[in-house]
Amino acid sequence: QSLTVRNCAVYGNAQYGVCWTDGYGTVQNSIVCADGAGSQAIRADRLVDCDYNDLYTTNGATVAAGQATLADWQSACPGQDMHSISADPLFVDPAGGDFHLKSTRGSYHDGAWTVDASSSPCIDAADPATAVDAEPQPHGGLRNLGAYGGTEQASKSSGMVYYVND
Repeated sequence: QSLTVRNCAVYGNAQYGVCWTDGYGTVQNSIVCADGAGSQAIRADRLVDCDYNDLYTTNGATVAAGQATLADWQSACPGQDMHSISADPLFVDPAGGDFHLKSTRGSYHDGAWTVDASSSPCIDAADPATAVDAEPQPHGGLRNLGAYGGTEQASKSSGMVYYVND
């Protein structure tokens, strides 16, 4: 069996953000938030393939069992999440279920583009080999992490690479 989590935003799960206990798992271009002591962003009992993610923990949560931080996870599991970050993803309104990323160039709020005071570190942070697809201009040439990466509702980039014919 295998589990694939790609271009997802995982937030507010009680104990585990992403969990599999049998088979092979892939987590890519996703944002996984864990909050509270005893919570883990990732629980994997077998081989995993994880990279280009935001594994964000708060209030005593850990990235994985025995690995409190992303650096601990990377050290314990060589090759895993080597291009990942661990930073507040700056969602527009996670409590209200809005997992668009804040952007000083514009993010999608209730059907309208709005300029935010700050920009998410998850903008333009996906695997460079992943297509930008329908992301609106400016998109910096790189896909965003999370549920809206690669879609017409992806938050706009302050990156300097612009493609006119997208």
